[in-house]
Amino acid sequence: MSNKGAARMRKWEFASRDWLAALKSEVDRLLASSNSTANWSLCEVFTGAPLRLAPDGEPKIAWHCRIVDGKANFATTEADDVDLKTVADYTYLLPLARWRMGAANRGALDAYLAQGARDGKIVRIGDPSRSPPELAPLHNAVVDFTC
Repeated sequence: MSNKGAARMRKWEFASRDWLAALKSEVDRLLASSNSTANWSLCEVFTGAPLRLAPDGEPKIAWHCRIVDGKANFATTEADDVDLKTVADYTYLLPLARWRMGAANRGALDAYLAQGARDGKIVRIGDPSRSPPELAPLHNAVVDFTC
């Protein structure tokens, strides 16, 4: 097995430093494998995060990614000037980060997100359907390395 294959079998705690590195690696892999020319940006903010994971001792973890001509630039900071921004409670997101998505559970996912929005657990700004198609497998790939 290659080192890359072995690395993909490892699991990291959701939103940990290693998890964020694996996320970046997966985005880079998906963009490269499709010879992407995408231009898109996103930001995720996890509120109420465990302090052991928070880089500055605050219960918030943020990251953003700007994709320009198919190349991703990651930063572990919050950004407002993005195409899609999600701000959500860490505990609310944790089950979702482990939830493999597919056509069979789309209705359950939509209901979970709608209830989370009603409860103030998640806010999404922008249109997630405008995400580059080459990133469509990203969520399920993240599930594979999230514990």
